[in-house]
Amino acid sequence: MISSTVARRHSAGSSLIDALLVRTRAGCEALLSRIAEWQRRAAGRRELMTLTDQDLHDIGISPSEARAEANKPFWEA
Repeated sequence: MISSTVARRHSAGSSLIDALLVRTRAGCEALLSRIAEWQRRAAGRRELMTLTDQDLHDIGISPSEARAEANKPFWEA
């Protein structure tokens, strides 16, 4: 038979492990979300460089603004 002290320690340990697993999962989800955002940002900047001057005019930005945006690193908003 397990003593009540051992049972409490096991229960407290399980709670700690559960809490750590939840935090680890949340951290992984946040990291994956950040990576997905970086991929979208990089793809958008690559696409920006394929637009013609007329396309850029239609969306309201100049070619120099498009180049400046496209030259930003993917991690920079």
